[in-house]
Amino acid sequence: MGPVAGRILVVENDLMLNHMLRQMLEDLGFFVLTAASAEAARHAIDTVSLDVILADMALGTGSDGLSVARAALEKNRQLRVVIASGHPAPADLTQGMAFLQKPFTVAELARMVQN
Repeated sequence: MGPVAGRILVVENDLMLNHMLRQMLEDLGFFVLTAASAEAARHAIDTVSLDVILADMALGTGSDGLSVARAALEKNRQLRVVIASGHPAPADLTQGMAFLQKPFTVAELARMVQN
């Protein structure tokens, strides 16, 4: 394996999609951590140095990826944040966040998470 592209946290409650994203991102050279809930994501954000967060907008647990991403950006303004959703981009995306419309291709994913 070549050099690592960075550490990325995938926040996705659909476990099959979570696994597929892990595979795609590892193929792009990332060290990938995954979280299926906002609580697990917040724990990872508090304990691991990250370069990128890819968060699903709707986590299905009463929380959402947007609130997780905002909390992460408060801790690290250098963090690259990508919010993914099958719905249109929210009007209240925080500065520093990018939006990725589902469904997306590997090329679109790569463009959004790589510098």
